[in-house]
Amino acid sequence: MADATIDFSREAELAALRSEELAAVRLLKIRAARENLLDFIELMMPDPEFSEDASKTSYTAKPHHKLMIGAVEQVEQRKMMRSAYSLPPQHGKTTILSLMGMAWIIGRRPRWDIIVGTYSEDRAQKVGSELRDILQSAAFRQVFPKCVMKKGSKAKDDMEFVLGGSITLRGRGNGTTGYSCDLFVIDDPIKDHVEAASAAVLQQCKDWYSSVAFSRVRATTPIMIVHTRWNEDDLIGWLCDPEHPENIAKPDRCAKWKYLNIPAIVDDPELAELLGIEPGGALWPEEFPLELLDEANDNDPRIFSALYLGRPSPADGDFFKATHIVPYQAHNRPPVGRMRIYASSDHAVGLKQRNDRTCLLIVGVDQDNAIWLLDSVWGRIDSAKTVEEMLRLMKEWRPLVWWAESGHISKSIGPFLRKRMQEERVYINIVEQVPSADKVTRAQAIQARGSMGMVRWPVAAPWYERARAETLKFPNGKHDDFVDALAHIGLGLNLQSKPKRDGVATTDSGYAPVGSLNWIKQAANDERRERARTLAMGDR
Repeated sequence: MADATIDFSREAELAALRSEELAAVRLLKIRAARENLLDFIELMMPDPEFSEDASKTSYTAKPHHKLMIGAVEQVEQRKMMRSAYSLPPQHGKTTILSLMGMAWIIGRRPRWDIIVGTYSEDRAQKVGSELRDILQSAAFRQVFPKCVMKKGSKAKDDMEFVLGGSITLRGRGNGTTGYSCDLFVIDDPIKDHVEAASAAVLQQCKDWYSSVAFSRVRATTPIMIVHTRWNEDDLIGWLCDPEHPENIAKPDRCAKWKYLNIPAIVDDPELAELLGIEPGGALWPEEFPLELLDEANDNDPRIFSALYLGRPSPADGDFFKATHIVPYQAHNRPPVGRMRIYASSDHAVGLKQRNDRTCLLIVGVDQDNAIWLLDSVWGRIDSAKTVEEMLRLMKEWRPLVWWAESGHISKSIGPFLRKRMQEERVYINIVEQVPSADKVTRAQAIQARGSMGMVRWPVAAPWYERARAETLKFPNGKHDDFVDALAHIGLGLNLQSKPKRDGVATTDSGYAPVGSLNWIKQAANDERRERARTLAMGDR
């Protein structure tokens, strides 16, 4: 019996120690939650199997979640006065922003008046109900004991606090008459693709922002907008997307905004590095792997580009129409060996390097003169990287001609490029063209071929959606590097000579059928010319 009593006492002592340990852990977490939003979210979402252990949580913050959490913290500190973020659907933005973020901010700033706007009153009521549950929870009261709701403040969309602050939730189009605010948040002002396709709804968003939302702000009021992109003319596009036509015409219009698009597939190297993932990887692979995203793309590439990549494009296009872009799958492409291969490039040179991208493009022309886009290197890359990528594409594809704008190569990377070509024994005919100063005029050749369905686009290429969006926005988009590279293809093919060359029978484009004896002779003649031309330039 004595042993049993000793054992029981020891168990009680251990339980007491464990209880003290858990209390200490909880106290530390509570203190951390007052200062950091991530700690607050983790505390408010405990692991149900270890509900007493504040070090355990059911919330797992992915890199994009941490980025958004950091943004909310900067807004609370008034370090970012105008900020906008676009994310794919179901990627956690409402939890971070409208629910946990607003609860944490009002806890820290119980005298602030906060307004949250969304697409409808029903959604405002739903979000308000969930937010109210958080604010009335025991865990919230432990973290922010002074942030207490007024008695009688029962509305889900109007919550007032003892120290004078408030949170008001409103659906798009509904007023906030009589309210001013210390923070205005807009979370998903557009419900779905039906609303996004309505010019009236898009205009209502703009009018509501101008006449209702903005009229409530003061000089010290931060505005934060987070939503899935649906249309290039949605609220983010209209206010702060630098590629929106109105913002191109008035560049200072969106300069005050910090705007970041976070796509479901991160192909931008800088953003990928910021998020700590590999370029081309899925943003949230556990929930939205590439296979699932590919399926979403197959369902509707245009909607996928807008919702999941944050790159909305016009439904019909402007100079280039949507019907001009004929997608193809790899298994439907003719064998490359039966094509004539060409290359072109648009180089970011001089001061442009900071803003524009370099685009290297490989195409194949089949026996019916249809153009197949095959490969592209497209991004902000320095001169040394550009030369090496050009060499790689030359070795891999062996283009008959490489076209570029006059001066883009010879006056920048030309000497280094030709030196590297000599070292690698790569001989490609590089032709610099003098196109019209008018970008629209120079693009007409490729536009004409596209209008006949003669330009085929690889739908599986990682750059397809971005290239498609830029092409459909041309000439009103901010960037046109891909279109310029494509325009060089159209110009170059139009200038190809049709008569016989060096006694060699040719096709309509001026070249013998690929793989034929005449084609071999012709390729040898081209190589001899290039060697002679290179030697004449003195690049030995």
